[in-house]
Amino acid sequence: MAQLPVEAVLELLGLVAISWSIVLALARWVRSVHRRRQAVDIARLAGVLRTSDVTSPPSSDDEPALYRQMVEICDVFLTVRPYIRSSVRAFAVATSRRHRVLPWRRERIAAAAEMRVALDDYCRGRRPVAVEEIAPEPERQEIVVDEVREIAWLAGVSRAWHAPVTDEIVRLADEEA
Repeated sequence: MAQLPVEAVLELLGLVAISWSIVLALARWVRSVHRRRQAVDIARLAGVLRTSDVTSPPSSDDEPALYRQMVEICDVFLTVRPYIRSSVRAFAVATSRRHRVLPWRRERIAAAAEMRVALDDYCRGRRPVAVEEIAPEPERQEIVVDEVREIAWLAGVSRAWHAPVTDEIVRLADEEA
């Protein structure tokens, strides 16, 4: 049996270490680009909601911007909750299926459409919907405080907010009203 020279083994280990460091650096870069895109999406949604006179002015500058924007978005969701019509979700399901939207994206489109219609109703001074017409809260199996999932969800809702499918759902809901 021939033995490998020590230099060859060390050279091979060095090449493996360099290649793994490149792979890890690339993975870190992809993760940071993804986080940056999510932050931009959330800022975009917060900007849209901020112009709707529903949010309160920003509190202090010492809070991180991303989390402040997430809180503002959630505050708007809570403010317009009584204006969410259950028919909007039905329009969202039917329209999403007709456009062959992927199932994981349908929920985000439905949430964005419900929010847009409710926000529009709130800003126009319409009355909140009757208690029996309010869309039910989505059932949650367990409450998990996971900021990564929350950021991903809000970024997805922000992208869905501006989607053509959502525009169609909002138009259908306006025709119904």
